[in-house]
Amino acid sequence: VRGPARLFIDGSLAKTTPLSERFKLQIRAEINNLFNYPNLSNPNVVFGNSDFGLIRTREGGGRTMQIYFKLVF
Repeated sequence: VRGPARLFIDGSLAKTTPLSERFKLQIRAEINNLFNYPNLSNPNVVFGNSDFGLIRTREGGGRTMQIYFKLVF
């Protein structure tokens, strides 16, 4: 029995802005599971079970986003 395909697409953006000659500010955003695709688990393979061939759970979480600020000197 084959399970469904898994799709993980992550992305990030970064921008560095000089504040002075010595200091720079870096702003970075990271996104996991960019398109919020549901990654389903494998189907139940216990023959004779009433759930045979059904998928009842999913793997991984939903979309998560993080924003970082970093002072470089």
